[in-house]
Amino acid sequence: MVSEAVVRRVVGTEGAEALMAITGGAWQDYENEGVPRFHRSTRANIVWDYMAKRSNQLLAGMDGVRRVDRHDRPMYVLRERLIIRPKLHTRETATRNYPTAAQVGAQETGLFPEHDYSVISFGYQLDAAEAGIERYVITSPADSWVVNVQELADGVTNPVTSLLPGMEEDLTAIEPIRYKQGS
Repeated sequence: MVSEAVVRRVVGTEGAEALMAITGGAWQDYENEGVPRFHRSTRANIVWDYMAKRSNQLLAGMDGVRRVDRHDRPMYVLRERLIIRPKLHTRETATRNYPTAAQVGAQETGLFPEHDYSVISFGYQLDAAEAGIERYVITSPADSWVVNVQELADGVTNPVTSLLPGMEEDLTAIEPIRYKQGS
C-alpha cells in the first residue's frame, strides 16, 4: 500500500509532464496511423505499445528511474520506492488485468511477488465517446486514490485524499524524479 502523498512527491511535476507526454504522444501515434480499430482491446493494445516505446525514451532518461521487466513488459522503478507501469484506465479509473495470482495479489497488497516496491499505474481515461483522452491518471491497484496527472504537472502536489493516522511520512526527504542535466 502506498499513499497518494508519496506518489505525488516521488513523481513530482517533471515526472507528471513526462507521463503526459508519453500517454498523449502514444494516443497521437495511434491516431496518426489513420486505421480505425473497431475493438477496444485492439486499440488499447496498440496505444499501450506506443506508451511502452515512449516510456523507454522519456522515463529512462530521468534521474531516479530505472527499468525492470515483468513477463517482457516494461515497468519503471521510481526512487527505489515505486514501480510504475502504463495502462488504459476505465471511466471508473480501474485497469483491466487478467486475474492471475500476481494481479490479484497486486490488487490486494499493492505488490508483485518478485518486487518489493508498491505498484502504481499511469495512463489515460477516454472521453465518453472514446474519441480522445479526457484525463491522465495515476492509480494504485490496492488503494482508492486517483491522481490527476495534469493537476500534478501544474504543481498541485498536496494529496486529495487524507492520510490515515499513523501513515504520515516526512515527504521532504523524498526527492522527485527529474530530467537529467543536459537532457
